[in-house]
Amino acid sequence: VNDFVVRAMTACSTGNYDEFRRLWSAQRDPLPLDEFEQGWQVVKFARVRALQKVILGQTGKTEENATEEAYVLLTDLSLDPEHPAGQEKSKREAALLIVRERGQWCLTKAQKQVRDWVKEHFAAETGSPVP
Repeated sequence: VNDFVVRAMTACSTGNYDEFRRLWSAQRDPLPLDEFEQGWQVVKFARVRALQKVILGQTGKTEENATEEAYVLLTDLSLDPEHPAGQEKSKREAALLIVRERGQWCLTKAQKQVRDWVKEHFAAETGSPVP
């Protein structure tokens, strides 16, 4: 998983959209190219704040395959305050899920419930809130 995180962060930090798409879940649409490019241009610094193993419930699955192992990736982002997207709030966080598809790790959006849980969980463990 650590190697996958390095690969994903490198793809994002270098603006490599093709690699980013290859790392994304085949079951969900990734960010569109224009949003990826805008995000890549405005982010000055990204730091992995937490990588937490989670078990996700799966609806409609057989009992023996009722849960799925995944990881929540929480990152702190510093945005360029000169860029319009960074003027309102120059520090943000992003949470993504890392899940297995066809034996390979891939990225997908973290549902709101998962994002809220990891922020709460991480703040409780460290005593410092997520920005």
